[in-house]
Amino acid sequence: MTTYKLKEFQGVEMHSFGHSYFIKPIINVYSYFIDGLLIDTAQSLCQDKFLSVFKDKAIEQVVLTHHHEDHSGNLSPIVDQNKIKKVFLAEETANIIQKKLSLKIYENYLFGNLEPYRGPFEIIGKTIETNRFSFLTIPTQGHADDHHAFLEQNQGWLFAGDLWVGIKIKYFRKGENFWQQVAAMKKVLQYDFDVIFCGHYPQLKNGKQLMTKKLNYFEEFGEKVQDLNHKGLNINEIITKMNLKESTLARILTQNDVSLHYMIESAITK
Repeated sequence: MTTYKLKEFQGVEMHSFGHSYFIKPIINVYSYFIDGLLIDTAQSLCQDKFLSVFKDKAIEQVVLTHHHEDHSGNLSPIVDQNKIKKVFLAEETANIIQKKLSLKIYENYLFGNLEPYRGPFEIIGKTIETNRFSFLTIPTQGHADDHHAFLEQNQGWLFAGDLWVGIKIKYFRKGENFWQQVAAMKKVLQYDFDVIFCGHYPQLKNGKQLMTKKLNYFEEFGEKVQDLNHKGLNINEIITKMNLKESTLARILTQNDVSLHYMIESAITK
């Protein structure tokens, strides 16, 4: 079952896609469309609905925040269907999505397979320009090595990919970098913005204040982890001392790819 919702905010079309085999989707994925620019292409499990929604849209440009399957899942089909000539990718993103990725079972279950992208593209520059807007490109590594956010400074819009998601993050995917995410948050907070167009949980007001709260949480969390580690506590002991709880079920269902353990481990290795 595919779910779909459309909301418009300040002229930005917010397209939310979800998929479930049984009840409601576990997680929804957003693609954003503004002034001919499509930001992220959702998950391939929602491909039929995605292509139907955008069939008659005048998409002039596409850009990805990063390569993960829930952000790049329909890049090839939408480029082919709408005959899009301008696709912007970070060099790291292009290197990844041009190859066949081996996804884990849970990734396929939640979002679907990811086919290699063989179409034309350009490397992202310092800005992406549309007829009415200018989007500043901001490298924001940490969640993924190729992660970028896009800021429309005059409008106060931050298209944040997965930099936001929420304040009190409880687990990491394997390979996420804790302190790079801290640096990425500090980087975007140098600018003014009020709206966070997130890949999963958009925040339509007080975006900068919310991102500041997340940064404060991460810094306090990281400092506490490092202090306990310097005192000789191992990861399991740190989890207990900080009154945190590992989700054994999440580790099992994701084939040990998602865990609080990874977040603690990354916070230790500054």
